[in-house]
Amino acid sequence: NIKDVLKKINKIDKVTGVILSSYEGIIIESLLREGKDDVLQAGIASQKLTKIKESLSRLDLGGLKQINLYGSNGNQCLFEFNGKFLIVNCHKHTNINYVSLELQPLIEDINKILIK
Repeated sequence: NIKDVLKKINKIDKVTGVILSSYEGIIIESLLREGKDDVLQAGIASQKLTKIKESLSRLDLGGLKQINLYGSNGNQCLFEFNGKFLIVNCHKHTNINYVSLELQPLIEDINKILIK
């Protein structure tokens, strides 16, 4: 089930939380540290992804696969698939490229579950 896959993602070194959401910001499943607002994060991510998808389309660069955000207090990976998106929050000293490699098979697992 999806919650089990998100638990595996949360166990990746330096991952601090994960959200699976629809483009409307409806949370399918969320595993965030206490005190973090999953609804706010999903809403903001939805806006970011929508604008970036529009930009990619206008530039004829193809569909969105992944966005990496680097902040002074933490990093975030966003993945889009099947009209859903995955938000992975990470510690500020995280190597996001390494995390992305670890996430690929787990994203495939989520995709298979959602297709069923």
